[in-house]
Amino acid sequence: MTGCAAEAEHPRGRNVRGAPIPAEKHAHGWNAAWALCAKGSREVVAREERAILKLSCSFSVIRSPTLVRTLCRIISLVLPSLARRVQALQLGLRVVEERVRQVLSLGYYQALEWLKDISLALRVGLSLMNVPKAYWPEVT
Repeated sequence: MTGCAAEAEHPRGRNVRGAPIPAEKHAHGWNAAWALCAKGSREVVAREERAILKLSCSFSVIRSPTLVRTLCRIISLVLPSLARRVQALQLGLRVVEERVRQVLSLGYYQALEWLKDISLALRVGLSLMNVPKAYWPEVT
């Protein structure tokens, strides 16, 4: 091993066949983007953006809206699929929040559990993104 982040072995060790599991297969979010930057997509991301990405990997919560926007822009360059999922999650959360508000007005208080279900919001957002905007609810 050369010590590169993309070649590092996963903490769980080996897969079913006994081969080492590369860390990039299990990296999520910012860590996955950093692994891709280290792997070879450096021509897409500038040096300053790589530094921002590397430093943000150590944070569990980012509160700065400016930093969040910058990170989202970097992620959309490196991992367009992750950027699409984040966009779908934002859209889904808005729609689910409005639907919960409507159902609560009818007296169905168990709908508050829907707000805790991130996978529901992601499914709603992804399904809306695959539908023409003419059919989108007015919430969006």
